[in-house]
Amino acid sequence: MEVEGLKVQQTKITITKQQAAAVQLETAIKLFFENRDLVSAFTLTAAADGILEGIWQNERDEHIERRARDGRTIRGTLSEEWNARLNPDVPKGEGFSYLYKHQNFFKHADRDHDQNIEFRSFELTALRIFIAIGSYYLIYDQHTKPMTMFFGWYAAYNPSILGEGNALLDYMQQNPFDASNFTDEELAAEGYRLLRMNCPELFTREV
Repeated sequence: MEVEGLKVQQTKITITKQQAAAVQLETAIKLFFENRDLVSAFTLTAAADGILEGIWQNERDEHIERRARDGRTIRGTLSEEWNARLNPDVPKGEGFSYLYKHQNFFKHADRDHDQNIEFRSFELTALRIFIAIGSYYLIYDQHTKPMTMFFGWYAAYNPSILGEGNALLDYMQQNPFDASNFTDEELAAEGYRLLRMNCPELFTREV
């Protein structure tokens, strides 16, 4: 292909759904800790979560059987857990519209082109990244390094998400950390420092 007299070499890559979800999540983590574009971080996370949800729905029985065979807790993705906890008096369409309202707002404008939305950007983006990481582990029984680092950071920021008997929770109870003493910017800066130190490849990778 030529562009204004320059020859541009087209590069083709083959990528799996797992790789696509992983790279979207890892880029979202990097953007989140840079604390400069949380709308994009949230949207990338939602895209990864959509891939993982589709994989889970197609392979659900297989993964549930595997977890049951290993004696592990049976749980579901964000969509399933939300559906299970949805108030029966609330129509499902309304309930799921609330769950997905931010990602729909950031992706579409066919019905709300002149509207705006409130976005608790730091808190909500952190939560959605954490949940998507959980779905990734639910399917693949593993985390990438950036996912592991984010999980540890989020657990320190919000230890209530850890169950009793968790080794990380035991450690944090012995070494308490009060996130309320720090601003969102300071929390993100510490995460960014840890990410650069533990995952330098994330800052040089080309996709």
